[in-house]
Amino acid sequence: MRNKSIVTSILLTFVFASIIYLVVGEYRKGRDDSDSTRTGEVESAMDPSDGAITEETAAPPVQGNMEANGSAVPNNGLIAYYFHGNRRCATCRKIEQYTREAIESGFERELQGGTLIWKPVNVDVQENSHFISKYELSTRSVVIVRGSGREETDWKKLEKVWELVGNRPAFIRYIQDEVRDFL
Repeated sequence: MRNKSIVTSILLTFVFASIIYLVVGEYRKGRDDSDSTRTGEVESAMDPSDGAITEETAAPPVQGNMEANGSAVPNNGLIAYYFHGNRRCATCRKIEQYTREAIESGFERELQGGTLIWKPVNVDVQENSHFISKYELSTRSVVIVRGSGREETDWKKLEKVWELVGNRPAFIRYIQDEVRDFL
């Protein structure tokens, strides 16, 4: 009976040590993925990478339906949004990175021609918070919005990004297929 208690204690110690190791590893990984402008766990609200519309991050002017934050839906085109907040985990950053890669590598002509706009947006910034209810956002999301004439006509939240983030080729293929179908 005593040997059984010793083995149980050793196994429990090993399990707890493994959990602590994994938690510390994820914490360090998240810290390594941080921008140099990040302090603590919250990014600076003045950081252009936070999605606030600035001169550097503003899309080129296009004809279309103007949103409260200055974005325009291209005539007969799309906006591909990545909605994030101030706190961004490594997975959230990876979703943005893969989405940007999928858009830029698959739709260079459309981006240059203005029929497709890529726009990361921080919904924790007050002027962008209206997107939460408009696109029914409950988590960090990729949304594609179609414009026709001068109006936003349709939108789709790409729900599978969380499911596919561990498989980069499948993720990129998913984004490109969805954007292609919407175009």
